[in-house]
Amino acid sequence: MTMFRTVSGALTIYAGDPRPVHFPFFDAAGAPQSLSGRSFVFAVRREILTQAIFDPIPMILSNDGYYVTAPITADQATAIYEAGVGYPIVYDVIETTAGASTTRWTGRIAAQPSTALPSDAPPRWIDLPVAELVSDGPVVRVSERGAAGPGVEQRLKDLGDIAEADPALMRDKIREWGGEGGAPFAEAAEAAAQQAAGLVEPVQAIADFGGNAVQSAGRDFSFNPSSFKLQGMQRLVGAVNFKSSWEGTLDELMAAIDDPVAEAQLVDDAPRFVAAVHGAAALGCRLVYDEPIYFRTTADVNCGVNYPAKILYVQCQGDGKIVGAPTLPVQLLYFRNSSTQPGAMSNSVELWLDGVDATTEKVPGDPFSAHDCVYATGFSRKRFIGCKLKVADHYLDATGDSCLFTVGDDVAIIDCEFRGSRDLGVYLSGNAAGNANDSTYLMMANKYYYCRNAWKGSRNSRNIISVGDHLIGCVNGPACPAPSSNWDGMVGFNVVCIGTIFENMVSRCFDTRNSRNWDCSGFIVYGTLGIEKNGNIDPAATVVSLTGTTNSRFQGVVNVTGSHSNNSIIRIAALNSIIGAGNKVDIVATNSNIGYGVLEVAGNDNDISLKCGPDVAIPYSTVGANTRVEWSKNGERGVILGGIDVTPGRVQFGAIRTASTVLTAVPLARMIRVQTSSSVLDMTLPEGRPGDRVGFMKWPGSTDKFVNIRNPAGTTMIRLRDIGDYVWFTCEVAGAWTIENRYLSTFDRLVPDSTIVTASGSLSGTLTGRIIDVQPPSTSTIDAVLWNGAAAGDTAIVRKAAGSGSGAVAVKNGAGTTIQLLRDIGDIIILVSDGANGWSVVSTMTARLSAVVNGRLILQEMTAAQAGTAPAGCQILFIDSVDHVPKRKDSSGAVAVV
Repeated sequence: MTMFRTVSGALTIYAGDPRPVHFPFFDAAGAPQSLSGRSFVFAVRREILTQAIFDPIPMILSNDGYYVTAPITADQATAIYEAGVGYPIVYDVIETTAGASTTRWTGRIAAQPSTALPSDAPPRWIDLPVAELVSDGPVVRVSERGAAGPGVEQRLKDLGDIAEADPALMRDKIREWGGEGGAPFAEAAEAAAQQAAGLVEPVQAIADFGGNAVQSAGRDFSFNPSSFKLQGMQRLVGAVNFKSSWEGTLDELMAAIDDPVAEAQLVDDAPRFVAAVHGAAALGCRLVYDEPIYFRTTADVNCGVNYPAKILYVQCQGDGKIVGAPTLPVQLLYFRNSSTQPGAMSNSVELWLDGVDATTEKVPGDPFSAHDCVYATGFSRKRFIGCKLKVADHYLDATGDSCLFTVGDDVAIIDCEFRGSRDLGVYLSGNAAGNANDSTYLMMANKYYYCRNAWKGSRNSRNIISVGDHLIGCVNGPACPAPSSNWDGMVGFNVVCIGTIFENMVSRCFDTRNSRNWDCSGFIVYGTLGIEKNGNIDPAATVVSLTGTTNSRFQGVVNVTGSHSNNSIIRIAALNSIIGAGNKVDIVATNSNIGYGVLEVAGNDNDISLKCGPDVAIPYSTVGANTRVEWSKNGERGVILGGIDVTPGRVQFGAIRTASTVLTAVPLARMIRVQTSSSVLDMTLPEGRPGDRVGFMKWPGSTDKFVNIRNPAGTTMIRLRDIGDYVWFTCEVAGAWTIENRYLSTFDRLVPDSTIVTASGSLSGTLTGRIIDVQPPSTSTIDAVLWNGAAAGDTAIVRKAAGSGSGAVAVKNGAGTTIQLLRDIGDIIILVSDGANGWSVVSTMTARLSAVVNGRLILQEMTAAQAGTAPAGCQILFIDSVDHVPKRKDSSGAVAVV
């Protein structure tokens, strides 16, 4: 806006204090400028507004013509103060010469209060020469930073001495005055003429040749930076143009490369390009190219150790593009800042590539050919801004290698495009030893098109920040693995990714192999997953790959269609004996169609939150004992910890135990599942703490072997006999457990190998506590002999089974003594062992004692013979079917009326 700068501070104005403010204008050399014939006004406004507080004050030109004065009245000073209470106030010095309105300077006002006296007196001052200005009013010195204002011819015209501002008329007028009268004007005119002489030629060259007016290198151009001095427009532009040996279009160059005869005639511009970069750097200039350039050899820009320049700056404009030849030996552009220590950091030179457009699409290659578009090593800092680096249209094309390979510290890659790399779009690398201080990388708003790998940091590269990058059709996204297939541990780490967009990825959006300390948020993944351009399918494709990854966090939104039933949103595995552990992932994927939500192959202590849709086939599959998954799918929710469902409101089952176990810790509030096979299993409780709670259940698939639950001292507290039996324990004091609740399915025949007894014989002790069905096949009585060796408290339950004949069941002890006859189907007896082969009757029930209804005992009528014989000391109560009278029968068989 303005051509001037002030060398003074803020202008102080006191309320009600009239004062003049003087504005002398000085040129770049510090000499005062003549303001004769020019007019100015002084305006005051609030800083954020354009409307003046009062009408602009016409400024008064001094007698010597070297400064102007703004006469501020008392009322105007008060208005400035009142407008400035609480708001910043500024003033503008506006030139109005010849009807113009050009702001020459804007400055701040410090408005101060003062004693209010009724006055609107105008300010008073003495018109002194500029060199003798004194403090009878503020002086704001304004110094030139642009053009010096109107020339002598313009001032003569403004004074009315000549008709037009024409140099010829000016010279005639000066000659007319002659001697002393024209001397001041003649001296000024001579100085202006000398200055113009240095500008006319470059300015005219710009009109004639455009960008070629500045110094050029390359085709038919050369210069010696040690003897060349920047002048005129080139000094202003600060650039050296590189002119290509190829004078045709890019399409014509590409066609010529494909024609062996024409290609042989092409000129290799790489050596001249290298010389031009060094030459421009020596002048402190940018090297600019705006035409297609052909490199048959590598442009090796080697700065050595003690480089005289501070910066290498290469800029592409217009139709510029560097094209590598099919015979290119290695890299296309190779910038290095150390000749003795490859990969070493240097604090002497900066590298800036601005809009550089280069391609190796004509260079046959593979991921190990080193046919990179740009390779940069060393330098105090590196800036890649707006570059377009192309290896091929697609990574499946057999050309080139990586787009950008950079070694060193302090790297910024911003608004660049990387396309079709066989290996990497961007390779961030430390030195070969992995001990360089590679600690600052910033990547922002870059696009990766169909690269096999988008970007990778290795060899201890760290502190990598990626913001707003967009990946399209790449195999893998951000990664920090070791630099070779042979594990050497030199991974990258400390990575921040914000707002990354993934589109139609092939294998892994985040490839965090063996790395650590990643924080990735706000990412979006959409399109297909696991499908290559040629139709190949990647069965292990995943969005977040935590393979040997630790201490990292991911949060984003996923909307993908998988290509294989094993595709997943999150995959946790091991690599180089390191499992994925200690990570947190939070993903919304309600619109995804994929095999797995979480697939943990090898991992532990990971915390996953996943919101799935109906088309996520398996929300979770985990193996880590401490991995926690909180998932939801189509309205169903769950929490899984260590593979166990711990969803609030559900029974929290523990692992299935298949061997006797002495628990050393309490799986709090969980039901431990126990599954027997060939032997009884003992589950021993730990010491526990007050308030601990744990349960045990005999799990489906068990045999008829028992599960003994023991206290910490080893004493059996309860025995689970049937499948489905369970018990809950509560610890009241350390080492003391009480049974809180239990379910024993004593009368359910759930053990598959329990059979019906159809012949006399000893019963199996394995059936203790169960109903033993005995089925006499005919009218004959069969013996059911209880087993010897039963433990004290063991129970025997014998029942005459359905389908029996009319024969009775004689229940006998091991000595052969009959304890009870079961005559009718459904008759049952329960006995308990004394531990010494003796059995006592706990209760008996006969089918003819059918029910107790509403407090009434209902007895079925029978004959005295049918009533059987009571055990010693007992009597049988029955209703005689002969005379319908209640009777009793003792152990001797005597019958009496009740």
